Amino acid sequence: MNNSNPFYIEALEIKNASSLHKLMVSNLKHFSLYLPKTLEQNRSLEASAEYIKQKAFENTQNETLTYAIMSKETNEVAGLIIIKEIDLVKKQGELAYGIGETFEGRGWVTQAVNYMSNY
Repeated sequence: MNNSNPFYIEALEIKNASSLHKLMVSNLKHFSLYLPKTLEQNRSLEASAEYIKQKAFENTQNETLTYAIMSKETNEVAGLIIIKEIDLVKKQGELAYGIGETFEGRGWVTQAVNYMSNY
């Protein structure tokens, strides 16, 4: 990623649990449309911590790769980008993503998708 971007992409860490939970519950309608399963797994702070632990394990197994789109300004989770149904032989997977409504329209998801497509 380019250093001038107002965001960065990183693997979720336990320290992000509060920020992830806040993102999900403050965008219930939005995420219920675009990432309903992820929303259900982040309905409480404790659930978000468990979600992060599970996703960290999946990242090590190359099952599903889940990353946070982080705001440089606030160091808060602004969204998620996920590669799932990974086929290492064909070098392909399915992208899923969601971003908080306050971060929409800034091109962050487009740039994150472009970045992760080259992963």
